[in-house]
Amino acid sequence: MVLIFCGLLTMNIGGMSAQSAFISIDEGFEDWSEGLSTYEDVTNDAPQNDLLKIQASNDADYLFIRFELDTEIDLTGDFSPHDLSLHFDTDNDAQTGSSYGSNFGAELSIYFIDRTARYFAVNNNTYVSTEALGMRVAPTVSSKEFELAIRRDAIPVEDYPLFTNNSIRIMLQENTFGDWMPGMGEEAFEYTFDESPVEQPAPISFGKESAGAIRVLAYNILWDALDDPDRRNYIRQIVQATDPDIIAFSEATTTSWESAKQMLDFWQPLGTPQGWYVERDDYDLITASRWPIVEEYKQQERFYPTLIDLPENYGSDLLLTNGHLKCCDADEIRQDQVDQYLAFILDAKTEGGIIDVPENTPFMIVGDLNLVTDGQHLRSLLDGTIVNTDLYGQGAPLDWDNTDLADEVCLHSDDQRFSYSWYDVGSSFPPGRIDMHIYSDAVMSIEKSFTINTSIMSPERLNQLGLSAQTTALASDHYPVVADYLLNAYEPVGLVEVATPSGFEIRQADGRSVLWNTGDSGSVYSATIYSVSGQVVASFRSSEESKEIDFSGLGYGVYLLRVESADQRSVAMFKLVH
Repeated sequence: MVLIFCGLLTMNIGGMSAQSAFISIDEGFEDWSEGLSTYEDVTNDAPQNDLLKIQASNDADYLFIRFELDTEIDLTGDFSPHDLSLHFDTDNDAQTGSSYGSNFGAELSIYFIDRTARYFAVNNNTYVSTEALGMRVAPTVSSKEFELAIRRDAIPVEDYPLFTNNSIRIMLQENTFGDWMPGMGEEAFEYTFDESPVEQPAPISFGKESAGAIRVLAYNILWDALDDPDRRNYIRQIVQATDPDIIAFSEATTTSWESAKQMLDFWQPLGTPQGWYVERDDYDLITASRWPIVEEYKQQERFYPTLIDLPENYGSDLLLTNGHLKCCDADEIRQDQVDQYLAFILDAKTEGGIIDVPENTPFMIVGDLNLVTDGQHLRSLLDGTIVNTDLYGQGAPLDWDNTDLADEVCLHSDDQRFSYSWYDVGSSFPPGRIDMHIYSDAVMSIEKSFTINTSIMSPERLNQLGLSAQTTALASDHYPVVADYLLNAYEPVGLVEVATPSGFEIRQADGRSVLWNTGDSGSVYSATIYSVSGQVVASFRSSEESKEIDFSGLGYGVYLLRVESADQRSVAMFKLVH
């Protein structure tokens, strides 16, 4: 056994000092630097599930642990055989707790396969839930590498805080194949909490950064929230706070597309004659768009692709797939659903078959994909590997440049240490990231993404956004996940040839037009945009001194803008061009 600290290979060093760090439990491990406290096993001492490395870090709120092994396992499920447990000597006293050799007494043991923990500080054997520890784990699918967080202020049993000492010892055990790290009788992996301040990033703003970004909201609404008057109100809050261009609802089995459209037109009016375009599949998926949905494809089980007719300045249409794969231990069924969808996408990229889309048409897969247990499901969606080739043909790279698709990890907007999107306080399973944004990054990028968890947002921010602390918890067991997509072919709409009478002016602002109501601050006015043929294409009412109007969704041409208040009317003409 060897102990590595600050990049130095040193034998048998205990009592090492730690380093605090900003760690995100997000399935990415780049934030785990080699300078953090590390114990590495360089011996091959188990035929399977050989333990390789463990690291520790902390901030003011959490203890963070990362570990690696040589075999891919499903940490909190039974997809792959393992019996992995993590032990903490929280008082750094080998004579207390449950004895593991002569120099380790565990006050806390976490048994991942059972999703339970034992707290030996009380009655020598008290079962506690992992939720009582505030434990968060990633990834949700099988892997060779995992990271987790445990709250430093956890009190698993009343009057018995978890961490009572500044220095602790850590041990990882794989009982099925008899591996320990550190081994019995060897120098313990000792960790000392570092109280150096760790800077937390500022909350992610809900506003768009670019006018031309396409905002997509994916949201599992927990079986028909739109038809539940109480929960429907919280869904409304989310829609209004995020102002999406496209919405992908799942678990909406009893909601008709007509009623969903009616709600959206009332909640978030687009100011266009048609309002929201809404379609649904034959099961539980509803897709809504501010732009026309010109095609829908219902041949795929649990995937619902739709073709959206974007304005000309975006340079192409958009193929958006709303997905909700079968949950839980249905690994073979879920892989079959993935394989079927991969065949559809590969068919769309080649001439003939069910669908043909022009080269470089942007496409994305969003929604509750239930990617748990077998990590192959996620790998297939990214790299195009089809498992059942006899039925669905050979797989191939999915993106237009023959590379993998991109998997956007949407961090919590107000606590970017976490990315989980499903949380059920009554479940033994820890929170997991199962609501996804997967996309063709060869032809588009994501400018901003976030997951909304209102329970951790400040009262001031909640009030600003029209939300409450309980909004997400009372709406669904899933959190909304939001991403702003930038299409490579997009060209901002320009504003030229403006004729404005006195009373207000129109000015350009980053691809948008801004209407300023001058000289009559506080009065309520209405504004209407007409095409040259007299058709109303947008309208709104406002009492703001200035009002920003997003014209990025309009086609090119000449428009009239009429502004009316109680005592005046003004008309301006403008032209939208490249």
